[in-house]
Amino acid sequence: MSAITIAQIAEEAGVSPMTVSIALRPQHGRSRISPETRERICALAKKMNYRPNPSAKNLALARSHHIGFYLNSPEALNLSTIPRRRIISTTQAQLWKRGYRLGIYYFESEREEGFSEFLTPRRFVDGIMTLGFTLSAAEIAKIRASGMPTISLYHKIKGMRSFTIDFDAMARHAAEYLHAHGHREIAILAAGTLQHERIFGFRQRAQELGLRVPDERIFLEPLDQGRTSEILARRLVGALMASRAPAAVTAFYIPSDYLAIEIVRFMEANGKVLGRDFSVISFDNLEGQGQRPWDELRLTSYDPPYAEIGEAVAATLGQPDARPEDACRTFKAHLVERRSVRRLSTD
Repeated sequence: MSAITIAQIAEEAGVSPMTVSIALRPQHGRSRISPETRERICALAKKMNYRPNPSAKNLALARSHHIGFYLNSPEALNLSTIPRRRIISTTQAQLWKRGYRLGIYYFESEREEGFSEFLTPRRFVDGIMTLGFTLSAAEIAKIRASGMPTISLYHKIKGMRSFTIDFDAMARHAAEYLHAHGHREIAILAAGTLQHERIFGFRQRAQELGLRVPDERIFLEPLDQGRTSEILARRLVGALMASRAPAAVTAFYIPSDYLAIEIVRFMEANGKVLGRDFSVISFDNLEGQGQRPWDELRLTSYDPPYAEIGEAVAATLGQPDARPEDACRTFKAHLVERRSVRRLSTD
């Protein structure tokens, strides 16, 4: 069956195609026809199973009804990670409800190759979201100059609306949680510079509570291409065992489940039992998102608010009057308790 057109509705209603077009618009132009005419045309359109042509609608409204997820490097294109998948799926679902579509757009950093054209407001997309920490100064300048409504994820950028996770509050709460469970001797195992912000608040709060986390118990490994979480875990545990820390430490703060899972595997392969011989508190809640490293759920971990962020992105960009704004909104991670933190005596 051929799609019903505005001309066919106009012929059936005995009015002009322009009158039908005005009647079927959400708001604009309604005052130019009577309410009775509009209601009659809308009822007829429904009866004839009329479906608007998205391309024609976008052209008339000067909007694309598309939002772009802008990525600028092969590493950023890695969509196998659970956090990125969750942001995409939740944002896409919420945009879909608002009549918008989400697409992934890739331009290599520092290369023009259509980037400026892509940033023309309402030509290809009505707004973009991007991983703010991957942007170069030149990219930030071009995005600002374009006037494209933009949301920077996980990183504050002046002149852009930024949606970030409150890692400082999460880290401070982790220190309080270990303290409440009787742990006083702590080690930190982490990888990559992005995890540094997840460490600062923990150390500060640990000091306030009297937890012992000296510099020699903080083990950081850089993230290099080709170094898997398993390799990083072996290096970190190796450094820990070579230090004087193991005998005193009762709990590990590991602000990444990817790393924590491999560290637990390595420790247990060497005869240690999670929740008995050592405790772990982590971040990502991968087990709660379908990853099953063990037969049962084990890691006490902070669940990132990706669903909330996705809904906020859609609510902000999925509207015709979205504008760049020097504002930041932070979202809180929530602790999911399991059995990886042993309760010690607090005497």
